[in-house]
Amino acid sequence: MKKTNKMIYLIIIVSTFLGLNCLQNIIPQVGNSDGSKNTSEKYGSLNINITKNSRTIAPDFLSIDHYDLTGDGPDGNTINVANILGTTKKIENLLVGSWSLTVLGKDSNNNTIAKGSASASIIENATTDLNIALHYQQIGYGSVDLTIDWDPIVSVDSVILQINNDPTIDIFTGGSSVNYANGSVSSGFYKYIFKLMKNGKMLSSVIESVHIYDYHSTTKTITLTTNDFDKAPNAPSGLTAAEGYNKIVLDWTDNSKVETGFVVERSESSGSGYSALGGTDATPLSANTTTFDDTTAVIGTTYYYRVKAVNSFGSSAYSNEASAKCDPPSITFGRNGNVAPQKEQTTDVTVTDQSGMAEGYPKYQWTQSATFPAEGTWTQFTSGDTLCRSTGDGDYYLHIYAIDGKGNESKATSNKFVLETTPPVIGGAIWFSNTTTSGFTVNWGEATDDNGPLQYKLYYSTTDNLWDVTGCETNGIVAMEWSSNTSYNMTGLSEKKSYYFNAIVKDAAGNTACYDMKQGDTDPTVVNIGKDGIGTDGNINCMVQKDGILYIGGSFSRVGRFTQGALLDMSSDYEDANFPAVNGSIRRVISDGGGGWIIGGGFTQVGAYTRNRIAWINSDGSVRDWNPNVNGEVYTLAVSGNNVYVGGYFTSIGGKARNRIAAIDITTGLATDWNPNADRAVRALAVSGSNVYVGGYFTSIGGKARNRIAAIDITTGLATDWNPNASYYVYTLAASGSNVYVGGDFTTIGGKSRNYIAAIDITTGLATDWNPDASGDYYAHVYTLAVSGSNVYVGGNFDSIGGKSRRNIAAIDITTGLATDWDPNASGDHAYVNTLAVSGSNVYVGGSFITIGGQSRSNIAAIDITTGLATDWDPNASSDDYASVSTLAVSGSNVYVGGHFTAIGGKSRSNIAAIDISTGLATDWNPNASGDNHDTSVNTLAVSGSNVYVGGDFTAIGGKSRNYIAAIDITTGLATDWNPNAIYTINTLAVSGSNVYVGGWFPAIGGQSRNYIAAIDITTGLATDWNPSANGEVITLAVSGSNVYVGGDFTTIGSKSRSNIAAIDISTGLATDWNPNADGTVSTLAASGSNVYVGGWFTTIGGQTRSRIAAIDITTGLATDWNPNASGVVYTLAVSGSNVYVGGYFTTIGGKIRGRIAAIDISTGEVK
Repeated sequence: MKKTNKMIYLIIIVSTFLGLNCLQNIIPQVGNSDGSKNTSEKYGSLNINITKNSRTIAPDFLSIDHYDLTGDGPDGNTINVANILGTTKKIENLLVGSWSLTVLGKDSNNNTIAKGSASASIIENATTDLNIALHYQQIGYGSVDLTIDWDPIVSVDSVILQINNDPTIDIFTGGSSVNYANGSVSSGFYKYIFKLMKNGKMLSSVIESVHIYDYHSTTKTITLTTNDFDKAPNAPSGLTAAEGYNKIVLDWTDNSKVETGFVVERSESSGSGYSALGGTDATPLSANTTTFDDTTAVIGTTYYYRVKAVNSFGSSAYSNEASAKCDPPSITFGRNGNVAPQKEQTTDVTVTDQSGMAEGYPKYQWTQSATFPAEGTWTQFTSGDTLCRSTGDGDYYLHIYAIDGKGNESKATSNKFVLETTPPVIGGAIWFSNTTTSGFTVNWGEATDDNGPLQYKLYYSTTDNLWDVTGCETNGIVAMEWSSNTSYNMTGLSEKKSYYFNAIVKDAAGNTACYDMKQGDTDPTVVNIGKDGIGTDGNINCMVQKDGILYIGGSFSRVGRFTQGALLDMSSDYEDANFPAVNGSIRRVISDGGGGWIIGGGFTQVGAYTRNRIAWINSDGSVRDWNPNVNGEVYTLAVSGNNVYVGGYFTSIGGKARNRIAAIDITTGLATDWNPNADRAVRALAVSGSNVYVGGYFTSIGGKARNRIAAIDITTGLATDWNPNASYYVYTLAASGSNVYVGGDFTTIGGKSRNYIAAIDITTGLATDWNPDASGDYYAHVYTLAVSGSNVYVGGNFDSIGGKSRRNIAAIDITTGLATDWDPNASGDHAYVNTLAVSGSNVYVGGSFITIGGQSRSNIAAIDITTGLATDWDPNASSDDYASVSTLAVSGSNVYVGGHFTAIGGKSRSNIAAIDISTGLATDWNPNASGDNHDTSVNTLAVSGSNVYVGGDFTAIGGKSRNYIAAIDITTGLATDWNPNAIYTINTLAVSGSNVYVGGWFPAIGGQSRNYIAAIDITTGLATDWNPSANGEVITLAVSGSNVYVGGDFTTIGSKSRSNIAAIDISTGLATDWNPNADGTVSTLAASGSNVYVGGWFTTIGGQTRSRIAAIDITTGLATDWNPNASGVVYTLAVSGSNVYVGGYFTTIGGKIRGRIAAIDISTGEVK
């Protein structure tokens, strides 16, 4: 650093003699502030070569005196070098990296007249070469000084000057010269035209082009000789002719200064036959003209041109001859016609032109006439494309229209193509016969066609998205290749599964037609827990089977089927077990008038069959093939004539796009052409006369603006003039007589203030005087209406209506609008009534409530139409916080119920029940386990001899006081005298020989101190000497051979370390070497054959990943391949025959929906 500082000091001294500019030249501004290099950084050098850009080079007299250099580099480093006198410069000690450099070329007055920039990357310890090209500046001002002089003998009376296209001025002031000077002219290109005149006649002209540069003065004197005056003009030269945009463009050189204009002539023959094309001798083209466009040239014709100059003294000789023509595009057909009939005619078309195509060209059009079309629909294509005609039978011609980039056009018409596109006519729909659990015969009707023999191809898929919407293409699997057969036997299918089929027919000409997709279902295997599975309103903790009876225990109060739709008998309130279970919510049900039912909602499966949100169930409980397949939720249904009217929140139904409302053919299940197209959800439908009355959330329907209520013409699908205009949502409609009764969330409708309920004149759309005026504490809703006799029955969520206090349900006089004395009073937390149906002497009510008509009723009831009191009919639709009945309908002696619930009907059972496996219904056996707190439950069951042994959390069962453990007579359901009297909860029981092995959460049982596990004498009820003594809760036991298999939540048992599962010697009470080591609690065990089946909370066991259920080898303690994979905790298992019955807190198992109970194949792990 000291050496560098001394050098700078010396330079500063010298600078006092040389001046600061010299110092600036010597020291580039890089490195540290003191001029030194930073030793921690890296540096290189730069050789700069300054050049002039040849494209913008100025005249030689425009010289540069010196150059200034500036630059920006990494980390804010800069350089600044002034007064460079040469065109090369080396800069050293530049920081490594990217530099941007600028050079200014300046004159002697330091004015910038040229500029250039470039970038360079500096490399460590290397020199980088960089060329910087300068461009002369044209951003400022220069000056011009032009003088024209001539022989004084020539008399001139004016000199007209025109600069570019500016107005002309006379600059003549006398004498034999003129001068034009301007000391401040914007830089650029200028053309100065001087015309020397005498008595209005041009004697001569001068055209001077001048390029003005910054800070530069252009000075020039032009002297005219006498030969430049008073003579015929010189002949133009250099004539050229070239194809232009729909024209031929001529260019030539003007060799005269005295012409008054030019004449262009054209001929179709070289050297003769010329005629004037542009200008005449009397009226020539303008003086100084050097170009002309022939816009009259005919495409494809060669023309010859010549040009002469004229003035008042005569004409010049002709220029040279030049020729050109407008070449049109070339059009070539790959196949020019085809008279052999085809279902699709194609040809390649090539269009070429050296000028390319104009925008939008080439284009084509098929017509049935050989005459080139003057209009019609043209389609653009690319040269080489294959053009196709595939619709409409008959003779066709392909027309091509091309215009090139110069505007030249070509037209071409092909020879005849013969098209035969009529496909075969489908003979009948696909249907199925000979159905078994593993297959069926697929049949289809024979097609007809005039084009020779027909062949068929059959596809299938396991999902309903089988089809590509284009033509008959399919994404399915080929079941049958092309064949003349019209049936095919499908075998090897899975039981109780839906398959989807499509057949294609092809004629000899290659035309095809496709049959509509059809769903075929294999039969379900009858699994011995009822047709669609049982359900309870609480957890099932345990089960055991004997002699066709399945005994279950848990924490529940009712036993029924797991479904959200059920058929109930009016007299018994029992559910019809032949009717299929439904896996999702049902929003609306209507009777088909023949004992069957059409249901709509959010479900995807009905019984064993896939049905997306709409289905038809026959009177015998079978599911009809009718399948509109909706892609969104269905809220409402109505039947009229041959149609089922559907409303909801969907965009596709019956194979067509339909927005939220549709009419479905009652026979085919396909959407009709009726299409009102609602913009938001449809919640209510009512058919009366020639109209379908619609309510919902929409603001547009039937092609008109309609706020939430409308009348749609039953034929056209268009909205009528009827327009009540509801202020908010409409949920329910009932057409009766001259009125449409309406319920919802509105406060104005039909032109009047109406709170949530109104009667609308069916003709005028105006509200009548009928005004029940519903209200609530904070809000009110009317969800359902039923008109019967002199009353309108109303359900919803309100506190008063018709002038009286009424809780969620009321009867309103149809004349006065006042509430009658009928007052069922539906109540509960957030109670409401969703649905009503009047039949005989009862009003059937569904919703969300816990009391109604003076009785406890869970979400469904029958109310006496006279007294308003609940009848004995009590199906009990679940009872959890979210359960509700959404819809019900009456037909004959049956009520079909749908909604959001998991079980309905069945029987009342307190924590323990017996299920007939063949029917899925509860038997009369009813021990009724109860306790002192709300946690009462039955946790374990074991059957031996004539007794069912029961353990759990109860203090009374079978009609006697029993603490946590009891023996119940298998016939009577009464408790025996056997009474071990446990101190606390019993979780598990296993009977073997003369002992009942017991596990739980107890410190004493059978009169002895026992930690969590014990053996109880089956006769006396006293504890034996067997005592494994676990350090944590024992939840499950299973006896097999010489071992008691134990599961729970412990880490030691039988004097050994064991994680949640162990095998205990049945004689000694010590743990064996068998050790599956579960990572979570084990809740249930069942030993069968060579395996121990295990359920619980674990995710790994026996050395494998297993979700809550597994099979463990009884010898090795390792997990087998059996893996049903439950979605929630498995609490209980029972093995019978080829099935493992599973209960717990899951909703899916083995990939199928099951309501806390399932049957699993003991070999495959598949759910039945």
